[in-house]
Amino acid sequence: MCGIAGMMAARAESELADHVARMTQRQFHRGPDDGGLVTFLAADQLRFMVLGRSADATAAPTGPALAALGARRLAILDLSPRGRQPMASADGRTWIAFNGEVYNYRELGGELRATGRAFVSDCDTEVVLAAWQAWGPACFSRFDGMWAVALYDRAERRLTLARDPFGVKPLYFVHRSDLFAFSSEIRPLLALPGVSRAVNEARLVDFLCEGWIDHTDETLFRDIRALPAGGVMTVTRRDDASIEVQLRRDDWPFTRERELRGPMSLRERPFDVGGALRAALDVSIRRQLRSDVEVGSCLSGGIDSSAIVTTIAKLMADARRGGAGDAATELLRAHWSQHVFTAVLPGDRLDESRYAVAAAAACGEVHQHTIEPTPAGLLADLDRLLLHQEQPFGSPSIYMQWEVMKRARDVGVRVLLDGQGGDELFCGYPGYVPPWLADLLRRGRPAAAAALARSPWVRAHLKPAALMKHAAAHLLPAPWRERLRRRGWLRRHGGGVHGDLLRAASGEDHGARESAYFDERVGGVARGAFGDFYRRTLMRMSLPALLRYEDRSSMAFSIEARVPLLGRGLAELAVGLPPDVHLHCGRTKAALRDALRGRAPDVILDRRDKIGFAAPTTRWMQGALRGWWRDVVHSASYRQRGWFDPSAIALLEARLNRDDEGAALRLWRLSLTELWARELLDQSS
Repeated sequence: MCGIAGMMAARAESELADHVARMTQRQFHRGPDDGGLVTFLAADQLRFMVLGRSADATAAPTGPALAALGARRLAILDLSPRGRQPMASADGRTWIAFNGEVYNYRELGGELRATGRAFVSDCDTEVVLAAWQAWGPACFSRFDGMWAVALYDRAERRLTLARDPFGVKPLYFVHRSDLFAFSSEIRPLLALPGVSRAVNEARLVDFLCEGWIDHTDETLFRDIRALPAGGVMTVTRRDDASIEVQLRRDDWPFTRERELRGPMSLRERPFDVGGALRAALDVSIRRQLRSDVEVGSCLSGGIDSSAIVTTIAKLMADARRGGAGDAATELLRAHWSQHVFTAVLPGDRLDESRYAVAAAAACGEVHQHTIEPTPAGLLADLDRLLLHQEQPFGSPSIYMQWEVMKRARDVGVRVLLDGQGGDELFCGYPGYVPPWLADLLRRGRPAAAAALARSPWVRAHLKPAALMKHAAAHLLPAPWRERLRRRGWLRRHGGGVHGDLLRAASGEDHGARESAYFDERVGGVARGAFGDFYRRTLMRMSLPALLRYEDRSSMAFSIEARVPLLGRGLAELAVGLPPDVHLHCGRTKAALRDALRGRAPDVILDRRDKIGFAAPTTRWMQGALRGWWRDVVHSASYRQRGWFDPSAIALLEARLNRDDEGAALRLWRLSLTELWARELLDQSS
């Protein structure tokens, strides 16, 4: 796990190395163990220097340079200097700066050794570099892991960037005709000369009205974009002294989905869904326990984190009983610390601690740490939390995760497993039901539709009128549905946002944008309402933001967060399951619940509530946070910002006093956006 940065210039630049050194050192928290900078000079020479503590942010003079790569290292695999980055290939032609982990690096290393390649380290970075040299861009389809990687070819003077298919690891870039720069985080790019802090107004409206922030490849900064999940970008220097960029996107895991998903339920085929899921989960977790430092796990009490800790317990128990050879030996040598971390809210309806205790008890010997986030603690940490997140976040719930990461750091755990992606891959949200109901109606299956609508599981979350309303919306063509939806939420949720800002963003054709985005992502394959919603949730509307929150919160404390439920084999299997398997009898996450039966406690698997690791936003905004947000929304800078409508505050506060959660979230977003503007837009450094 690392923080990486780099630049390529159309013409040799004397200050290029210094800029990359500063960008790299601004990410010291992402890799406090080691750092390096390699500069590629105009005379086809290079210079490498070791970067020290974060104060050492200036590179030694190197002369005019065409490109440079920098990396801060959080040492997880092979803690020796042999894992130092940036790293060169054996022939010196290719250099790599790598952030993430490729969990099947041992298997890939074995394949490469069989072809005669030798390795000097036991870290995955060297395997990634050798795989690139052996297989080119096809190597990424062999990786099981999370990554953001930069590879520089000295002979071709070509830079390649790539990101894992779900975008677990971040990568941002700035592209001008004369320069290209990239970084694991946004703030280092903002410090570059000529990079504007101007706000992206369309994305700002999306956040203020809807809470969306990572649903496109754009950021809230007009000049800065994210490399899309699954993207492979090639950056070359043209003969006319300009920088050219080409981008392609990997369609995985939906290529596998096309092969597996069909009109017939897998329950009608000779296929053991539960057995396949358990086997894939075991492989994913076994690989993600590979580490040379202590590994722990988050444990919220939900199905996903409980699946992780109970599976670890089973794998370890099997290994101790003398399980199969190499796999058992590897597990017994793993650095599983038995530390699990649970955020609790005593006395609150959102508290899940009794479920977390049940999961921990099912595991036998684990050390459970409980953390009680408080609004006072949130206020004390809010400035730092916001700076690390770099863009606003839609609720105080992010602070729950922040506190878990802080405690793990204090305990000495450097790798944490977490359950992100389980709700999206395995249909854990009630919102998956209406599009499936729409598909059943469209396919002429009224009996199945009626049975789904009558399910006690469905009725626990959706009233019949709301269910039919949402199902009817999913029967509309996607561009129409998106335009109608956007008009509706601008009318319902535009309160508090200045009319000029709303008008500036309202001209964007979101329906056309959404349709084009998904045609590009999945090749225009007919998918139905459920398939469209599944992809939107997984690749755009839910998971990307959750992954960003976790990356920034974990990296703030120099912790590597891993997500076993997004393991390659498990994700391919989940995407390939038909909706009537995921939502059997109207149960959310039915396939995963059934697969875990006998492994995780029934009290967890039979839960019908959906909490989602949430903070008590309404109670906090009514109480301990009231003074904070009232100071913000009544400040001179808030009134003068030009984004907000101060006249709406009184109405929102009245609704908050009536326990309106929507008003609480709106006031949070308005207040936090102003705080973000002060910290990241108004500051010059």
